[in-house]
Amino acid sequence: QTGSGKTHTMLAGGVDPGIIPRAVEHLLDPKGRVSLSFLQVYGRVLTDLLPNVTGAGDARVPQLAIREWKTGEDGTSTEVGVEGLARWPVASVADALLLLRR
Repeated sequence: QTGSGKTHTMLAGGVDPGIIPRAVEHLLDPKGRVSLSFLQVYGRVLTDLLPNVTGAGDARVPQLAIREWKTGEDGTSTEVGVEGLARWPVASVADALLLLRR
């Protein structure tokens, strides 16, 4: 798969943005806010690609698990998500790209 354009498709740049910049721009709310997470699913292992840890080489990355929980005032709605996945607030496409490139 080397040289097949995967990174260019996802990020691109210049006048032709890739999938990620377009998605972030589409998802920004009217006040320009959205939370960003970056998750890798490989086999049965979930990996947070933007963990909320401090210091280089910090090994305290939390174990991730897909969970379902009750939501809403009456507790009859359910939500599915990844427990322990870091969420980063971003206010623009530029903020999101900076975060992904760290």
